[in-house]
Amino acid sequence: MTTSLTQILLLTLIPVAATILGGVSASFRPPGARLRSFVQHFAAGVVFAAVAGELLPQITAEHQPLGVVTGFALGVGVMLAVRALVGRLEPEEEETEAADGDAPRSATGLLAAVGIDILIDGLLIGVGFAAGERVGTLLVVALTLELLFLGLSVAASLG
Repeated sequence: MTTSLTQILLLTLIPVAATILGGVSASFRPPGARLRSFVQHFAAGVVFAAVAGELLPQITAEHQPLGVVTGFALGVGVMLAVRALVGRLEPEEEETEAADGDAPRSATGLLAAVGIDILIDGLLIGVGFAAGERVGTLLVVALTLELLFLGLSVAASLG
């Protein structure tokens, strides 16, 4: 059974709705930093497990390790570039010291990182559906969990 483009687009609305739900719920009751950290790491682990469990066996079955190594290296490069970009967008602590000694956080770096993360998540869903309906659907479920808590964390950080 093949998944039509309409079905794929409707499935991608699930993570979008989860992001909005997370943001709205954080506006009523923001989670603490420790809970946010725990949930973000858990969600990242779920996404990693979905990718490792579904995509890597298919990739390695083709016996082309060069593609896997190249993809891994490019992924690490992109993450380091994002880190450098966000570091430049964040204001220096000395320049942003508030009167009470707390440094206010810039939304620019956070929003840039979130935008890049969501772009990569969307690409990952596309790659998943290109690999097969089961893989794509599994990635939608895993990324829904991640984006639910991403919306929760971003709303709590901005609030």
